[in-house]
Amino acid sequence: MPLISRITLDQQDVSLIYEELHQSGRSVLPYPSPSASKTPASADKLAEPFYPFSAHPIALRPALVRWDLSRELSVTNCVVLEQKDAERHLQLCGVEGKTHEEVWGTEVEKGVRELMALAGRVLTWREKEA
Repeated sequence: MPLISRITLDQQDVSLIYEELHQSGRSVLPYPSPSASKTPASADKLAEPFYPFSAHPIALRPALVRWDLSRELSVTNCVVLEQKDAERHLQLCGVEGKTHEEVWGTEVEKGVRELMALAGRVLTWREKEA
């Protein structure tokens, strides 16, 4: 599967991801971003925990990125990252084959799994309401 693919999300999906799940474009990475550091190992030493999500910085150059690069783009496999963090994610997790824990740390991986579970619940609710 290519690292960059066609967008399979519609406007409603993108709005759900960006506005609701990521609270108006907050990066999935807590402050400070691990990309500010030169070593991926520092990702485990983030100054803030994953929650509260409202403490995450709003991405100035947001990018929607597949979290699990082996899966198709979907609402339950898409996160908001700052552009430079998105490039790092694609390089380290995609090209170099590192795990999310190695690149971003255990806390971020756990938080993203919880965010993806929330996305699944929202989609289920949205389908019931339609």
